[in-house]
Amino acid sequence: MNYLTDEEYFKRVNKICLTELIFNYLLTIIKFVGGFIGNSNALISDGIDSLGDSFTSTSFLISNKVSSKKADKDHQFGHAKIESLVCLIFSLVLIFISLILIYNNSITLINKSYLDESIDNISISLIMVIVAIAIKLFLFILTFINYKVTKSPSLKARAIDHLTDSVGTLISLISIILIFSISNQDIKIVDPIASLFINVLVIVGSIRVTYENASLLLDKSMPIKEQDEIKKLILSVDGVLHIDNFRNRIVTNRIFIEVEISCDDKLTLKEAHDISEKIRVDVLNQFKDVKHILVHVNPLEHLDESDL
Repeated sequence: MNYLTDEEYFKRVNKICLTELIFNYLLTIIKFVGGFIGNSNALISDGIDSLGDSFTSTSFLISNKVSSKKADKDHQFGHAKIESLVCLIFSLVLIFISLILIYNNSITLINKSYLDESIDNISISLIMVIVAIAIKLFLFILTFINYKVTKSPSLKARAIDHLTDSVGTLISLISIILIFSISNQDIKIVDPIASLFINVLVIVGSIRVTYENASLLLDKSMPIKEQDEIKKLILSVDGVLHIDNFRNRIVTNRIFIEVEISCDDKLTLKEAHDISEKIRVDVLNQFKDVKHILVHVNPLEHLDESDL
């Protein structure tokens, strides 16, 4: 299997981010215009979701550029965490905006003010929302295909996000069709209800993004299964008697590892170094998502030595 170099990876992800950025801002305009012209609160709420996606695409584009910068004297482990920090901030802002919209739609339902809203030009909203669904499905296919090529967790998350966003837009479409096709004024209640449901979806998705990025900023570890695979490889290296300590952290799509091993205390410094170097080379060759691994060798009597 061919793996992308860091330069190829960042270049490809950057290209997808730029494409997403353009289409997400286009979606935001389409939904806001359709929502305001057709007086559709559901479509306006969906537009807020697309605005959040636009911010995420913008932050991802900027952070991808910053993340690709080499380490410097002030940031000796690189700049990759900027992506998680920016996404965390924007997800919290999106939650705040959605809560305001939930409050406004709740007041609309309580006061039944939706009955006073005009349904003129709702056919324009109908056209807008159909176009929006088509664009979202296109973005899902585009990001999913590129995720399969790059194995980027961020692109995988974006692909899932596009698919779930399509559900919210579909809810807007259903509410508009009901209002458009049924003459009874009471049917207008589906609009604020649909808007509430979409806002809840946005909050749930934003909470997930907040949690994931907060975990990454707190040095989240890779799944246990992957850790066990790497440990098995380390133990298979001739001369390794025991793994004393194994720590790892995920930084965007890369993994940093620190491992302490026990070896025979009669080994020379050169022999101990060769063992640690073989571990480093084997892990980096077989696990392409591992960016860096630091191997420390202990004599056997220091079994399970750890500073944590």
